[in-house]
Amino acid sequence: MLDPDLVLDAAARERLVDRFGPGTQQWCDTLPELVAKCCSYWDLELDEALSGGTSRVFLGRQHQSRAVVLKLTPDLSVADTEAAALRAWAANPHCADLLDAHAETGALLLEKLEPGIKLSDQAGLPSLADLAELLISLRAADPKGLHRLPALAQRVDFLFTLIGRRLGHPRVSALVTSGMAARGHRLAQKLAVGGDTGLVHGDLHPANVLTAGSDRGLVVIDPRPCFGDRTFDAVD
Repeated sequence: MLDPDLVLDAAARERLVDRFGPGTQQWCDTLPELVAKCCSYWDLELDEALSGGTSRVFLGRQHQSRAVVLKLTPDLSVADTEAAALRAWAANPHCADLLDAHAETGALLLEKLEPGIKLSDQAGLPSLADLAELLISLRAADPKGLHRLPALAQRVDFLFTLIGRRLGHPRVSALVTSGMAARGHRLAQKLAVGGDTGLVHGDLHPANVLTAGSDRGLVVIDPRPCFGDRTFDAVD
């Protein structure tokens, strides 16, 4: 029997409802059953739960040995597009491996990276050579299945919509005015429609880049992929 607080605590539920809306409550109520089905189907034992902005993530083991990550989201399109991008980057050692996926439930089974420390949690930055190697590697992608990804311009619209929702927060309003956000949106839209076009990670901030030992180096996780100017990832 899974611990209900491990599956979804109150704070994690609140974050998901805030992100996806009140209709997410029903998904949260059924999450324990979904997690149990995933554990049975993939032969998983779960040890720890983490919360992201769009998902609930569990660390554990498959077949009592292989370290894995189980990721579930109430938005099936988030899981579908992430799976498409990871499959396109399957030959790239700088991307996390997708082990399996259930499109019908938004469940992804991923490799667990070791040591798996986020760049955002490290004292220093990696070398420019390592960052360049990572960015260059993302430009090699299998195009099959990428036709269903949104355009980068749509991703830009989404990001600025989130900014607009947060302009009333004191920590944001002290730094960003509505006029600044509107001007930034217009300029970002112009940039989004040009440049060297291809698969874009779409959310390549330091918390989505992990260290994975000398063989793998830097490895990206959690893409919010789209199709557009690949320089976008370097800016992030």
